[in-house]
Amino acid sequence: MKWNGLCFISFLFTHFLAFGAGGGTDFGGRSSYAQLQELAFSKKKNYEDRWHAIMEIVDKFPDGAETVLILASQEPEWFMKSAALVGLQKMNSPQRFKISKALLTDKALVVRSQAVEILSQHRDPKTRQLLWAELDHPRNFRNKKSLWIRSQIAEYLATQPLKSERAQFVRLFEDSDKKVKAASRAGLSKIPM
Repeated sequence: MKWNGLCFISFLFTHFLAFGAGGGTDFGGRSSYAQLQELAFSKKKNYEDRWHAIMEIVDKFPDGAETVLILASQEPEWFMKSAALVGLQKMNSPQRFKISKALLTDKALVVRSQAVEILSQHRDPKTRQLLWAELDHPRNFRNKKSLWIRSQIAEYLATQPLKSERAQFVRLFEDSDKKVKAASRAGLSKIPM
């Protein structure tokens, strides 16, 4: 999948948090599972420390991490949902697809984008239907301008287009977003006549 500028910024920000930005708490492997879980869900702590606590749980306590990640995915803060998706993906958890489907409609664009990234690895018809529906949803526009997630979705859909999707790709060819239009062209070129 191609990365455009905003998606790349999202990627950098997510990995900036995930792999250390400096200035966050250095847990140094000294924290217990209970301490890390308490820190991760403490509203009094900053988001970097909470993020790092979740990633530390994934790294040090993989057997108990999935439960924490599922809980984090239900938190109201975007960075907790983002951490949950990154952690579930890192663990290759089967729950990552179910949670990504649920978070595909989240209000935070970075969370939705991470959900699309994970769902792009889950090649089933229901996922494709969800992504087609998301492509034109008003939440994926700002002031009638296409947000980067639309090209991310279109590029994924165009990787293995279905013959039954020809009309949808033809419609996308008229899209005002150049990247969506390019994905449409790529998808149409792969559908046999």
